[in-house]
Amino acid sequence: MAVSENSQHAMEGQLNRVEHRIRDKPIVVEAANAQVKAWLDGKQESFDAVSCRLEGERQVHQLNAHADDAEAYGAALFVLAAAAAEERCMLLPEALLARNDANVAAIVGN
Repeated sequence: MAVSENSQHAMEGQLNRVEHRIRDKPIVVEAANAQVKAWLDGKQESFDAVSCRLEGERQVHQLNAHADDAEAYGAALFVLAAAAAEERCMLLPEALLARNDANVAAIVGN
């Protein structure tokens, strides 16, 4: 029982640490969401169409700007993926703690 209680306290500590990390990043996640939404809302032409048009016009500055936009979109996706992974890390201990509570309730209830 003592091992179980120690494990539960360790999981609760891990859960608290992950929750703090997630709460500290809302501005970064919101900014990433905005970048992804802007990209997906069609504010950016397809990469191939823009590249072909700009290459034909030899507009290196605009090609670089378009590459920057594509890189920013990729970075935003990475931020969102990392936030989702951290949230997933939070759910596992939470699920295990809930299962433990259910098991204890079943044992005590019998």
